[in-house]
Amino acid sequence: MKAKKKFPIQGFGIAFFSLLLILGVLAIRTTAGRYLIQKQSSQAAEPQNFFFASDLLQANSALYYIDPKTSSFAIQLYNYEPDNSLRHTTADIQYSIEVTGGTASSTTGFLSGEKASLVTLEITPTDKETVKVTVNTAEPYKKTLKAQFVFAKGNQYSIADNIGNKAAVLTMIRTDSGGRIELTLPAGIIADPTDSRLEKTNSSLCFNSPASGIYSLVLLKNDPSLNWTQPETEFANKIDISGK
Repeated sequence: MKAKKKFPIQGFGIAFFSLLLILGVLAIRTTAGRYLIQKQSSQAAEPQNFFFASDLLQANSALYYIDPKTSSFAIQLYNYEPDNSLRHTTADIQYSIEVTGGTASSTTGFLSGEKASLVTLEITPTDKETVKVTVNTAEPYKKTLKAQFVFAKGNQYSIADNIGNKAAVLTMIRTDSGGRIELTLPAGIIADPTDSRLEKTNSSLCFNSPASGIYSLVLLKNDPSLNWTQPETEFANKIDISGK
């Protein structure tokens, strides 16, 4: 009986098939890895990680009173959580500005996502009764912040806060020539220690406002369950919220 001939091509075919199988598995793993990287990158600007805020503008609008003699005032926009600048939007934020009754120093702009960023807008009133400012984001998500500024005499302050917030915002409107504002804060609230406009002595805490305008100060809360919201209140050169 004749012995069966062995064809070398059979062994080569098996090896070639095994090679194709290995390459296929590697391709799938590479694609999956690339997908995971892209998936993680895309999460950087998801709504829960999208921070876009202002010292004066709010999502549900805000109302301020300013001195009729005010020739211009500043508004700040930033891409981080108000009470924690370490948490910021990692994608570039594109925005546009609309002003009724005035003009803005720019009508469009963006905040870089490389780090916690802040931009200052200068608003110049042309209507001596009311100025409305609206800022809309286009990328990566849509959000609207706005406020209305009414010309009226008298220094005023207000506090914006909500239960659960780690910080409140004290807004001060100076219609006079400015100066030092003595602050009396209750136990459990600390003025932002990084704010260079604060002046501390042994017996008092003062906020330096060099001229008429709108100023804001972050108040850090020890107890987030408290709400320190306070409506517009007139003041001369002292603000006392210790008895609230």
